[in-house]
Amino acid sequence: HRPNINYMGLGLCLRKPNPSLLIVNPGGMNFEAFFKDWLIRQENLSYQLLDAIAPENIHNNELHQCLIDQVLSHYQQYYLEKSLAATEDVFQIISPPWLTFPERTFLWIGGFRPSLIFKLIANSVQDLTAEQESEVQQVKAETRREERELGQTMARVQESVASAPFMNLARRSANLVDREVPEAEAAMKELQKGMLAVLEAADALR
Repeated sequence: HRPNINYMGLGLCLRKPNPSLLIVNPGGMNFEAFFKDWLIRQENLSYQLLDAIAPENIHNNELHQCLIDQVLSHYQQYYLEKSLAATEDVFQIISPPWLTFPERTFLWIGGFRPSLIFKLIANSVQDLTAEQESEVQQVKAETRREERELGQTMARVQESVASAPFMNLARRSANLVDREVPEAEAAMKELQKGMLAVLEAADALR
């Protein structure tokens, strides 16, 4: 059963392609509010895509291209807002508190694991040529290699938290003397910098 959704975007596509239809973060809402709104618009787009392959629209290439542009813009919007939010609080983006615990257990460095895409391809894309299949397998192998490297990098960043100097500062955070406060702040900034770099690399791979 389909929810009551807004087909304004489909109507605009039927008249004229408009890849800039999706507005980036209207009102400057925080990322949690933006994400909830983004999911609603994603659902709307998914139904528009289904309607685009209905018999009356199946050969409407202009409509298809318009919707492709909107979907790409939709995801570009998400990663732009996510990047901005991560610079403010990378820990919140790595483990979003607005997700349930089961949802967070499926996250890989603040998002989906890129290699999952290849399972979707295997289940939904048919009639690949031998050359296309070879290219897919090559990209799949490269993606898994980069996933392993990023996982190792994140592990090193996380291990730095458990280092003796950092843990000593953390345990004594409520009783730090003045000269130790800058040291604690520097250690935290270094941790944030490391995690942000890994998150950005993971999003680039996604």
